[in-house]
Amino acid sequence: MAGIEDLKCFRCGETGHVSAGCPKHAQLQMTAETVAIPWCGICDPRTKLMRGVEPVSRCPACHPKRHDLLVQHRRCKGCRKLVYSWDVADCGQHQPLGPKPYVGKPALAPLAPGEDTRHEMAARQAAEFHAMPGYPGHARSGA
Repeated sequence: MAGIEDLKCFRCGETGHVSAGCPKHAQLQMTAETVAIPWCGICDPRTKLMRGVEPVSRCPACHPKRHDLLVQHRRCKGCRKLVYSWDVADCGQHQPLGPKPYVGKPALAPLAPGEDTRHEMAARQAAEFHAMPGYPGHARSGA
């Protein structure tokens, strides 16, 4: 039976460890994280994401993981297009990346001329209630 000494790493090709415990990969990753890349001035300075570009992506100039895809993205194995990770549609039928149309309650219909808004109607009803003779704060003319 083969021991750990006989296993070959898929990352570096050396024997004696597996890719999850590759010491060379850990060194490279630590170096990339400790060396700060200066901000390019184009992307968001805090997140280093490209805003205003659809789909949102990491800055190709200064993001430390600029060569990795975002968590929500993957490459389709068939057409090699950038798709959402949950998209399982056939090639050519993928959901387009970027902003989605708003799906929610429809906008309120415009008011007809002379029609009160709810706020105006509530204010009018409160004024009528306060003007009633039985209202405690109503000034009585007979007293």
